[in-house]
Amino acid sequence: MPWETYDVGTDTDAPNAGTDTRTAAPPKRFHGTVPLDAARVGRDAGRIAEEVISYLAGLVGAEVLALELFLVGYLPAAVSRDVRPRREARAGSLAQERQSPGGVYVRDVMRACDHSEKAVKTIAFFNDKGGVGKTTLVYHLAWMYAELGFSVVAADLDPQANLSVMFLDEDRLEELWPDGDGRRSILGSLSPVLKGLSDIGRPHVEEVAPQCSVVVGDLGLSRFEAKLSAAWPACLDGDESAFRTESAFHRLLLAAAEERDADLVLIDVGSNLGAINRSAIIAADFVVFPLAPDLFSLQGLRNLGPTLRDWRTEWKDRFDRLPGGSNLSLPPGEITPAGYVVMQQAVRAGRPVQAYQKWMRRIPGVYHEEALGETGTNVSSTDTDPACLAILKHYRSLMPMSREARKPVFHLRAADGALGGHIYAVQDCYDEFETLAKSIADRCGVT
Repeated sequence: MPWETYDVGTDTDAPNAGTDTRTAAPPKRFHGTVPLDAARVGRDAGRIAEEVISYLAGLVGAEVLALELFLVGYLPAAVSRDVRPRREARAGSLAQERQSPGGVYVRDVMRACDHSEKAVKTIAFFNDKGGVGKTTLVYHLAWMYAELGFSVVAADLDPQANLSVMFLDEDRLEELWPDGDGRRSILGSLSPVLKGLSDIGRPHVEEVAPQCSVVVGDLGLSRFEAKLSAAWPACLDGDESAFRTESAFHRLLLAAAEERDADLVLIDVGSNLGAINRSAIIAADFVVFPLAPDLFSLQGLRNLGPTLRDWRTEWKDRFDRLPGGSNLSLPPGEITPAGYVVMQQAVRAGRPVQAYQKWMRRIPGVYHEEALGETGTNVSSTDTDPACLAILKHYRSLMPMSREARKPVFHLRAADGALGGHIYAVQDCYDEFETLAKSIADRCGVT
């Protein structure tokens, strides 16, 4: 088919301005070139490219555009899974800013033009001290990343399965946890390994909303603890079956991410230093530390920091002992600290109440010394500590509403009971989690 030319130029400084001077409606499959003014391209080539791709995606749809660009040599193979339509973005949100007139994110089309491999990021949220709001943090961040246009999988690797309970009602959980075999949970995927019969099964990834899915937890996961405990020393002997056991979480998470074409996986784990958490943390690229401003949370951090360094060192020793010729995918085990989040803080006149201030002042020093292994740090305030990702308020009365409505606090509406002053708290919550999600994404290289 001969090439046709369509003028789709617009004023880049006025996104809604410009005229469409096409003399005829474009064919359903676009076979055209787009002439660009050389001076404008030279001044801001990236912005022009995004405008053109956004315009064309809105005309013909992202999948058709990606296919045609591939056929003429501009895109690598198998791009259809990298360019996908998105749900409608919230007005004024970062997601809407990236969205084309056709409801497709420019980021997705641009990413399809990138010939490099897409690498999903796995981020664990961990503290040895329970009750700091870790699971609530993972739950809200999963919803926020979906809100921002990312595809996210939340993985419930805590045998208490609290994250799954937040996402799903009891009727659905009962369906996913039938008696006997056939459980569509993390335990169901691990069952062949647990029984010593074969390797992991394909994970069931439950979609809870567009762009947001969960690998459902299971109280029976605690049975995997003994299997992992036995596999850890066996890896030193080069036992491939032991490596299959130790890498099971890593490979399950990658399979779940592939199924949902996820940009990131958020991992919720229990509050202990056992074998399940060791395997789960080794499977993570990054670790975020939720902290409460109290003595017990800091003591948990003092235990956790050295333990993570030990796990990292011990896994590297085992990593090189995998038998030659094995094609088993192993996690690199970098376990990179991404920062900490101060949770559940009471605020008065914009500042922490007096009871929390002394613990707030101690957090930076303990984190840098114990989690990062730094000595002599002079950071004495969370306000100036670059490792502090956020300080989140305690949304006391809104949390029960959130659980009952089965939605994050920042999605609560008047019909859920968020009335009067709660309306402002809901907006504050949205702003806090949006800022936190962007900070974590920037720190962990999520694009």
